[in-house]
This record gives sequence, structure tokens and C-alpha cells, in this order.
Amino acid sequence: MRALPSIMLPASSDLLPIIRALISPPGIVMLPIVALTGLLVLASVSLPGGSFDLLLPSMFLVPCAAALWLARFAAALAHLEGRRGIRRHWIRWAAAPVMGVAVIGLVLTGTPMDARFALSRPSLDTLVQDVTAGPTPAVQPDQRAGLYSLTGIERTATGVRFLIRDTGFYGSQGFAWSPGGPPPREDDSFYTHYQGPWYRWEVTW
Repeated sequence: MRALPSIMLPASSDLLPIIRALISPPGIVMLPIVALTGLLVLASVSLPGGSFDLLLPSMFLVPCAAALWLARFAAALAHLEGRRGIRRHWIRWAAAPVMGVAVIGLVLTGTPMDARFALSRPSLDTLVQDVTAGPTPAVQPDQRAGLYSLTGIERTATGVRFLIRDTGFYGSQGFAWSPGGPPPREDDSFYTHYQGPWYRWEVTW
């Protein structure tokens, strides 16, 4: 295999600061940015229908972080000192791609939403008990339950349903508790079974 060509640059001690920064392994600036971007993506998809407020900045940060890492990796590969740095600090170079693959895997498996729902389940169960035990109609004020900010909480013929603030792109989404089966479909409402007696509720405008 032919060796990669090396750009004729000065020795490492004489490198310009910008070149040294480009070929050096990712560190205290880039890796936290990549981690923050991944957390924004996971936080967005942990809500049913996604959160536009969280997805918008992550859609900007993801390509920027990927382009920056690729540019630095290419610069390191093109320089002899940079290739030595890749071998010495391969963990730091691999950290960003590994985080990216992990985020993609979590998103594809639906783990963020499942985790958020599981952590909020005790509070949601309490809310359901309070609403079903109250007088009819049982329209509740907006409130927090677990890791969700709820609105539109109401008692229905088959159980309880509520929307989650700042979710969805062409409407709003939330959950419906319906132990007797799927809630009846309405003109502007759609229900998809989630787990047990719980259904995802989507309202289109």
C-alpha cells in the first residue's frame, strides 16, 4: 500500500498556531460541542413528535460539528506529525464518531422516548388516578408530570388524554390512557398504540 503523501510543512515546533490546532486531536472545545449536540438531538426525540425548539439548533450543530471533525481529520492525515498524533491519541479522534453512532442508534431504537416515559410513568399514573376520580367534566389545569409539561389534560369516554407542550411540527402530540382499547378516532385526532394502556395522541391543525 502506498504511503499517504505528506504536505511539506515545518517541523512541529515551527508550525503555525492554526495548523497546529487543525492537526491536533479533538479536545476540550470540540468534544463537549459534539456531546452537547448529541444531547440536544436525544432530548428532542425523547418527546412524541419531537421538539422543534430543540431540533432546530441541533440541525445546525450536527453538520457543523461533522464538517469540522472531517476537516481536522483530513488535515491530520495530510501531515506527518498529524498522522503520528492520530496513532498516539486515537481515542480522542474516535470519541466524536463513536458518540455520533451512539446517538443514531438510540434515535433509531426509540430509546430516548422510552426512557423519558419510564421516568415519568409514576407521575402520569398519579395524574390519571386524580383525573378519573374527579367529577365530570374533569378538565385539569396545565401542569408538570415527571419530565413532561402537560396541557389540554382532559377526561374522555375511554380514559384520560393530554398534550405535551412544544411537540410536533404540524400539530401537537401527547399521550392517551385508554385501558379498554384504542380511543375512537376523531377528525383531527389520531391514536397509535405505545405500550400497555397508553397510546400516542396526535392532533393536527
